[in-house]
Amino acid sequence: MKKNNFVHFLTNVPNSSEGWDFIRQLKKHLNTDRYKIRIKGRGSRKKHGNQSYVPLPHSEHYSIYVDQKIIDFHNPSFYTKENWEMRNNLREIKNKINAILGDE
Repeated sequence: MKKNNFVHFLTNVPNSSEGWDFIRQLKKHLNTDRYKIRIKGRGSRKKHGNQSYVPLPHSEHYSIYVDQKIIDFHNPSFYTKENWEMRNNLREIKNKINAILGDE
């Protein structure tokens, strides 16, 4: 499981002064103790490679990802990880019981 799950939070933010003003405002008001953002370029890949994103200077628009730095009960990953650990522990107990009873 990834440590930091992300949310594809904003899409089609234009590569213009309006778009960059929006990104600056978002960074200014973001709770940086808990969150961080990543900006990925989007648009035509005809001239700028075939990777999953376009380099920012060549992008037509942006997608903004919001990552949670802290995994606690506010983070959906917290419960997923907790459930995975519980299922894993139950599987280990079941395997030990089967080994004792010879039911493998």
